Amino acid sequence: FRPQNAPRSTRALVFFRCLGRGRVEPVPGWPKELVATSNSFLTVANGLLQNRPDKSTGKHYGNIRTDREFEDFNLRLEANVPKGGNSGIYLRGSPQVQIWDINQPDNPKNPDRHPRLGSGGLFNNTPRTPGRDPLVLADKPFGEWNAFRIRQIGARTWVWLNGKLVVDGATMENYWDKTQPLPAKGPVMLQTHGGEIRWRNIYVRSIAADEAATILAEPGAAK
Repeated sequence: FRPQNAPRSTRALVFFRCLGRGRVEPVPGWPKELVATSNSFLTVANGLLQNRPDKSTGKHYGNIRTDREFEDFNLRLEANVPKGGNSGIYLRGSPQVQIWDINQPDNPKNPDRHPRLGSGGLFNNTPRTPGRDPLVLADKPFGEWNAFRIRQIGARTWVWLNGKLVVDGATMENYWDKTQPLPAKGPVMLQTHGGEIRWRNIYVRSIAADEAATILAEPGAAK
């Protein structure tokens, strides 16, 4: 889906656009593209997309996901987490680009969990491997919106947070089966983990094979 006034060449799947002052412009048909799982509530309020866990299921987590599956793609969105929040973005159905309140203290019982290092890392990758933790701390102060740009080509992942590169072409592991590579296609999923999270300005654009080859041929992309 595209905004009606967007040029056809953008080829972007746009869920909705926040127009400011609490107004939202839904794209016709977007609820068919973005759906809640059985453990999650999905609402649009005050110009924002919100999801929160359905605690009546006994679960403290849930996801909303695209009905469509993607191969290589660019994803842009903004996220706002609650105090103590822990969330993430699943790529091709696999967790996750991490999002959290960075003011949480380290937990000695979980020595590989470091919110203070920032959001954007591939948290479910093996600890101390490239991309697992972000290259730099790029989160804005608590309460402000954080803008993500994510590029997925093959199993390689790039993440920019608020304009800063935090994951540089790292291989994203297949969380569901570490012996297998990341699936070749799958949905984008937005997680809520323990509390409500808000989203806005969500865009996904597929990357064609020729464009992917050009990107991978760029200096430094092969590392």
